[in-house]
Amino acid sequence: MPCVKRSGRVVFGLSRTGMVFKLTDPAVHARTLALPGAHLFDPSGRGEVFRQWIVVPPERAAEWEPLAAEAVAQDHSIPCLSAPSEFA
Repeated sequence: MPCVKRSGRVVFGLSRTGMVFKLTDPAVHARTLALPGAHLFDPSGRGEVFRQWIVVPPERAAEWEPLAAEAVAQDHSIPCLSAPSEFA
């Protein structure tokens, strides 16, 4: 996956289904997940989602640049402490 790293950690990249962003800020994460077509990233395809990672489809490409800036600016040392209830 072509990607951008910050301090050696991937913060966003291009997948087969859209642009993938690691979003640690709960408000930004929720707002992004609410975009039409957006979903949690499941790289294996086996229902093992990366909870802080969201795929934003090409139809929402206008959102990619601001989300990339947001992803780079966020603190990626923060662990994912809680899962959305439907994935717990």
